[in-house]
Amino acid sequence: MSTATGDHAAEPARVRSMEKYALYTKWSVALAALFTWLLFAIPSITATTSKHAGLTPLLWAVGTAALTLLVSITLLREPAFELFPERRGRARGARVSFILVLVSWIVCILVSVLAPVSIGAWASVYAILCTALFALAHAPWMRHKWIAVSVAALLTCATQLRIDASTALTSICIPLIFLTATLSAFWGLDVLRDADRARKLDAELHVSAERLRFAQELHDTMGQRLAAISLKTQVAIALVERGERNAMTELRELQELVKASTADMRAVAHGYRRINLATEIAEARALLGASRINVRIDGDSLDVPDNRREDAAWFVREATTNILRHSHATSACLTLAEDSVAMTNDGAHESPGPLSGLESLRRRVAVAGGSITIEHDAPHFTVRLCFDEGPACVGPAPTHTPEESA
Repeated sequence: MSTATGDHAAEPARVRSMEKYALYTKWSVALAALFTWLLFAIPSITATTSKHAGLTPLLWAVGTAALTLLVSITLLREPAFELFPERRGRARGARVSFILVLVSWIVCILVSVLAPVSIGAWASVYAILCTALFALAHAPWMRHKWIAVSVAALLTCATQLRIDASTALTSICIPLIFLTATLSAFWGLDVLRDADRARKLDAELHVSAERLRFAQELHDTMGQRLAAISLKTQVAIALVERGERNAMTELRELQELVKASTADMRAVAHGYRRINLATEIAEARALLGASRINVRIDGDSLDVPDNRREDAAWFVREATTNILRHSHATSACLTLAEDSVAMTNDGAHESPGPLSGLESLRRRVAVAGGSITIEHDAPHFTVRLCFDEGPACVGPAPTHTPEESA
């Protein structure tokens, strides 16, 4: 994976699942070419046992086998079938593959028309294969793909009418089916990429919305106070410069404004920091559910002691944020009990690295005798808040690191 996809490498669980889908899709398309050749080659190889056929069918089978193998290798190297492609454009060798398919198709058409029926019959059959390879591996990248495949299929069908009219419909249907298959593969991969981008955007928007909410609340609370302080300061300076006795009165009023502003600042911060556990559980369920993560909640907010619910609420918020930011989980489980709260997800095939938010929370709960521990057993990652130190609180503590960037 390229450096442009380094962010995805840090989130292995969901990405690996998506990459498996991309890998299966790529191999399915590539093997479709080989499977189609096999369907045409079996009658050819079988016909070599006939005295009248000779080696002609076998030669056709061997020649088209090399062509089909080249097309399959080209498909396996196509950037379009990568989940996070390192580069755009066609794979190396795609132009050579296209030229060989085109030349082979033209040769098959000419031989089927000009050669005797004993030879032309095999050429007309393999003309269908060449058209199918074109529709599978080259037409999807063209601007007028459907027109190109339809024209090629109709011309191939015309040669079938001279040899065997029963295969005429096959010569039209197979290329169109192959073109549809490749375009469907592209569409499926595009859906996965869009879903991954939407999930990341949703997590970023949630963080941004919370920052904007706090900024707005701080602005609404402090804006008027600060404007009054500025005005009082200007009046006090003017009175002092003129030697007015009222200057002391203005200074006392300014001091009261500063005290009131300080109290308002503390109120805003205090209101921001006091959160409700039941609300955070509902928020976690909604956020994870919106990211297509199945959530199971064992227990209830009332199971947590009253004096521990605020710490538990912050723990649930931080654990949910870590799942959204640092994992690609498909399921998560929140367990609430009288002595602990734990969050487990299945999206950690690799270590998520330092989690500074948990380290900050660990210092806070340590004041009340609690602890936060983590357990990593790939792909499961469990973070647990224990209210009291004891045998239940085992495992390494989060690593202390400088704050991570958003």
